[in-house]
Amino acid sequence: DGKEEYKSHRVNPGVPIPAEATAVHHITDADVAGEPAFRQYAKSVRDFLEGCDIAGFNVIKFDLPCLEAEFARANVEFSRQGRCRPSAIMGHK
Repeated sequence: DGKEEYKSHRVNPGVPIPAEATAVHHITDADVAGEPAFRQYAKSVRDFLEGCDIAGFNVIKFDLPCLEAEFARANVEFSRQGRCRPSAIMGHK
């Protein structure tokens, strides 16, 4: 329907954040120390993504596998089946 909506949550990954990752996103272990685990947001994230196509740089090889692993750890069903649109990523070389 063309509607855009954005949500953002910081979560505690339960493991130390590698220095290489912090160098990219500037989020430290201290920044997420008091934040909830992903499992507390898992159902609302799944519901938010319902009916959405998912596209982005490296999303199929990195982002979605990470997201699927987190949903699995939270025992929340999530499927990317038919939702990734590699053709939607234009101009990438």
